[in-house]
Amino acid sequence: MNELVKELRVNEIINALIMAFRAGNRDYISYTAELLHEEFTYTVSESTELKGDILKRASTLHALYCLGLGLLRLMSNEALTANPGELLRVAVNDGDLTSLTQSLITASALLVKGDTSWIRDFNELTQGINNELFRGILSSFLEVINSVKAVGP
Repeated sequence: MNELVKELRVNEIINALIMAFRAGNRDYISYTAELLHEEFTYTVSESTELKGDILKRASTLHALYCLGLGLLRLMSNEALTANPGELLRVAVNDGDLTSLTQSLITASALLVKGDTSWIRDFNELTQGINNELFRGILSSFLEVINSVKAVGP
């Protein structure tokens, strides 16, 4: 998994996460999420500006990290009562990266459970985001979600 993360082979990472979820391999998902977070932190810390390819890489790593945490949330049988669209609105309005992350984690878990009702709201909100980092993360997340839908949780 180390090489997949370093090379950011998105579809292979998604496939590995989904297969681990289906197999009930919580440790593998947790390990992968940790790797993704470490690589995200490294990418951001080594950059003077988050633009272009660096922004895309950081955004994709964060989106995959949120997917991993969403899978872990499902495996822990945590309640999914929060509305990811509303969390996203709050995150965008407040410039709150923590709320953005919580929104994406919840949305990932809902997708795996078969609930795609939030996708339209996310697509609409993406258009109005002025914060380049938030827009990048959300766009990358939507790309990851499309790949997850193709694999089928």
